[in-house]
Amino acid sequence: MIARTTASAAKTILVVGAGPGLGYSVAERFGREGFKVALVSRNEANLDDLVIRLGRRGIEAAGFTADVVDQESLTDAIAAAEARFGAVDVLEYSPAPEIHSVVDALAVTPTNAQLHIARALVGAITAVRAVLPGMIERADGTLFFTIGASAILPLPAHASVGLGMSALRNYAHVLHAALRGTGVYAGSLMVATRIAKDTPGDPDLLAAEFWTMYRARDRFEMVVGDLRSLAVAVQERNVDRH
Repeated sequence: MIARTTASAAKTILVVGAGPGLGYSVAERFGREGFKVALVSRNEANLDDLVIRLGRRGIEAAGFTADVVDQESLTDAIAAAEARFGAVDVLEYSPAPEIHSVVDALAVTPTNAQLHIARALVGAITAVRAVLPGMIERADGTLFFTIGASAILPLPAHASVGLGMSALRNYAHVLHAALRGTGVYAGSLMVATRIAKDTPGDPDLLAAEFWTMYRARDRFEMVVGDLRSLAVAVQERNVDRH
């Protein structure tokens, strides 16, 4: 495992489900503000590459291997990150669903549903429970969740993903309410568009939205993309099928 130390900072962000798109952009955006960066992914080679890229930007970062569906593995990775960098000040949770597991409503099985709920919801709960007690004790901290539009829109082709996303959004919402007055902020970024460079869903733009939410701490959810247009498009598609 490659780990570069290029700068020192007072605060730490933990990115769970880190990848070369949104995960890297969030790490880079907060790293530019002086945050140390702990990255969690099940792909060690991916982590090594991200750490090198961040190091070139002068950002102190290290990777920790874990699969979010394995609660023990994820808890151990977070403990290792805190041993390396100290307490986690910001958690950003955004593991992408496995492509082969994304199916429509008629193809969802109990096993498939359990996988998506474990990846989206149970993994998030595991990560939160690892860092939240310290945040509450310090009366300071931020919990971020990246959520797809399938959390509130019935997207037939992504029905399996929607099961996990809707559960995660509900969890983020109740956390936001329960933590009011504690000094800890919970918020979610709903992405209602394709995540790709040079589009409204550019990872750098999404990371900038997270930074805005971190500074303002005044809302449960920010939506990127046009939910209304997406809902109309889905409805028209369903009508065409009939």
